[in-house]
This record gives sequence, C-alpha cells and structure tokens, in this order.
Amino acid sequence: MSVSLSHKYRELLGLFDLQDSVQECQDIDAHALIATFDRGWLERKEQRPRILEKAVQLASEVDRLFDEVAARIHGS
Repeated sequence: MSVSLSHKYRELLGLFDLQDSVQECQDIDAHALIATFDRGWLERKEQRPRILEKAVQLASEVDRLFDEVAARIHGS
C-alpha cells in the first residue's frame, strides 16, 4: 500500500500489479485509505510469492542491463 505524492508510485506498484493499492494524496479519503489497508492486509499472504517472483525478475533484468553496459564500456 502507498499514499502517493506522484503518479510514479502507481507506476511502480503497477509493476507488481498493485496499482489499486495506491491512494493519491490530493484525493485522500479516510474510508478508502482504511479499505485499501484492510484489503492489502487480508491479501498479504497470497500476494507475497507473486511480489517476490516479480522482484527477482526485475533484479535479473537490471543485472543483464548492467552487464550489457559494462561490456560496452570495456569494448567487448
């Protein structure tokens, strides 16, 4: 869950299919915020493996990107 100051939070959580867990500061509503927290708390165990899997995937993509950059820097 995130309370967002910027559209970037929704985009970031969207990578994990959690964009609906973002509450925008300018539109914040206490009831919606509590409902979002409650939903997230109830779904935390089923979401955890999916989040971890996506985090591993993203880390792998970043590793490949840095390997490619390093290879280009070193002229390989």
